Amino acid sequence: MAVPGPEDSSVECKPVRKCTYGEGVTLFPSPKANTECTACTRGEDWNNSKDATSICEPVSVCSGGMTLAGATITNGGTCDANACASNTVPHSDYKLFP
Repeated sequence: MAVPGPEDSSVECKPVRKCTYGEGVTLFPSPKANTECTACTRGEDWNNSKDATSICEPVSVCSGGMTLAGATITNGGTCDANACASNTVPHSDYKLFP
């Protein structure tokens, strides 16, 4: 990113800001402004890149009978047919809940 220097019209180059893991670009860098980043929202969107060009991407949309599992701000998750299945305790009538 180039920023005009003091009155002598020189150009001073500054490093472009990179969004970190779990953030997405909301304003791309330009000669007049640096990168702006916003945190991704868990369960809604995600980004696992550290750069000045990646946005927060929507998590997976699962089709009928599938459940989204493992979505975080750095992982889009996967669709799993048994993500919410109950677990039983061996030799018991009790159930474990994830």
